Amino acid sequence: MAKTIGIDLGTTNSCVSVIEGGRPVIIPNDKGARTTPSVVAFTKDGELIVGEAAQRQAAVNSQRTISSVKRSMGTNWNVNIVRVDEKKGDVYFMARREAVAKQALYKVDRKGGITALTDPQYHATNVKFSPDGKELAYLENRNILKVVNLETKKVRQITDGTQHYRNDDYCFDYEWSPDGKWFALSLITNMRDPYSDVGIVSANGDMKIHNITQSAYITSYVKWALDGNAITFISNRYGMRSHASWGSQDDAFIAFLNQEAYDKFRLSKEDYDLLKKEEKMAKDVAEKSDDKKDKKDKKDKKDEKKEKAKNEKQR
Repeated sequence: MAKTIGIDLGTTNSCVSVIEGGRPVIIPNDKGARTTPSVVAFTKDGELIVGEAAQRQAAVNSQRTISSVKRSMGTNWNVNIVRVDEKKGDVYFMARREAVAKQALYKVDRKGGITALTDPQYHATNVKFSPDGKELAYLENRNILKVVNLETKKVRQITDGTQHYRNDDYCFDYEWSPDGKWFALSLITNMRDPYSDVGIVSANGDMKIHNITQSAYITSYVKWALDGNAITFISNRYGMRSHASWGSQDDAFIAFLNQEAYDKFRLSKEDYDLLKKEEKMAKDVAEKSDDKKDKKDKKDKKDEKKEKAKNEKQR
């Protein structure tokens, strides 16, 4: 007579038993243990690892290790991995259930714990990590820019949505500044979609957009340049256009955010090379001055210790 096998698929551990003599008897695994960790992994060579062995190597092979899969059984998800933090073992991904149109951002840690970083009630798209990797920006409901702090999970609003009206997942261009303090973005003024401008807005959440171009032509591909001292973009402001139909020529533009960056950009190659030499000489002098100061400070501290020791010995 065929035996009936029962499997307890647990979130953390699993167990297998068989009925013998009318009573359930647990079947030990190949290590003699009565339970097996619910972890499966694949090595770089494609070898399958199960149980304790898979659990032990999870920290160094997080991308190929699967655990706590029971929590997702019975669900139907569309998942897009955003980033894998190999150092911490965290995986960031966008996901939505097929029955729900809204998409949210999640993090799964090396222990298998899943945390929602954005509110699943609102649609989140176009995510971008800050330069230091500590924060993550995203579009909520396609037209509001928000930032979530990955450590505190606190969310702050960057724009109010009144200057972005399109209804696609990439409603407008935006990019973190190199220092993580600003965003460069495209915006629509006076509801004149698709005609747009380029602006900057602080990452601290004051929601005040500073319009840089004020042209009301179509702009796109907004990018920071010159270490955050300028912004490049594409615009049809001066391009030839078809008056009988759609279409126009685009040109590349650069907007300088300060006079110094503009002046440097306009230097000839010879003058720029001379400026770099002068800056290097000034840096070398400053470093030598700092070295002398450090040596003097160390000598003063050493003399102070000797004097203190001498005074204590005389007592």
